[in-house]
Amino acid sequence: MIAKELTEREAFLIEKTLIWKLGKNLTNQSSGHFAEKFRPHDTMHLDLAHFDFKNGLYYVNVGEGDHRHWDDCRKYGFLSAGQDRKYSDPIRTLMQGDIVAAYLKGKGYVGIGRVKEQAVRVNDFKIDGKLLNTLDLKTLDIYDNCENENSEFPIKIEWIKSVDRKDGKWKSNNGLFSSQLIKASLQGQPKTISFLEKEFEISFNEIMLAE
Repeated sequence: MIAKELTEREAFLIEKTLIWKLGKNLTNQSSGHFAEKFRPHDTMHLDLAHFDFKNGLYYVNVGEGDHRHWDDCRKYGFLSAGQDRKYSDPIRTLMQGDIVAAYLKGKGYVGIGRVKEQAVRVNDFKIDGKLLNTLDLKTLDIYDNCENENSEFPIKIEWIKSVDRKDGKWKSNNGLFSSQLIKASLQGQPKTISFLEKEFEISFNEIMLAE
């Protein structure tokens, strides 16, 4: 016995702390109560989102097609996903202050930006007080399904660095991260992070501490 007269919550927290500390020396899985509040093992040498930084670093798929176009996203400062909840739900989890690396299929990474506001239904999304359908967009199909749950959900992005599609950053067979997912954490992708910092001439540590 190492402690007594504890509440159930206090007991669970102490148990979780001991499991985390002993790590692989225990057969217990380091999960369950309070698991999300503890740093993953073998990461003390890394700068982790939500531990060392308030916000996260994420890959976001531009998903260019009938309903969205990178030129619009770059020019007006946004990303978007929709036409089904399975596509819009991930982008809606991005929080103000999160850092995103925008990926354009077939071209590579085309932008590094900071989320300025959470995603909203396209009917409610404005740039400098103007609705998207009043702007000179490459595609207005972004308004398809705008009155139902399959609406596009644009999210306002402040581009720190961005490039034209022809200048997308990519290097084949170099272990760089890409995915068909709308959103994915880049936390466990050191090669990709290093590549992006070099190609865009940025420091993610500096960017994430700057807010």
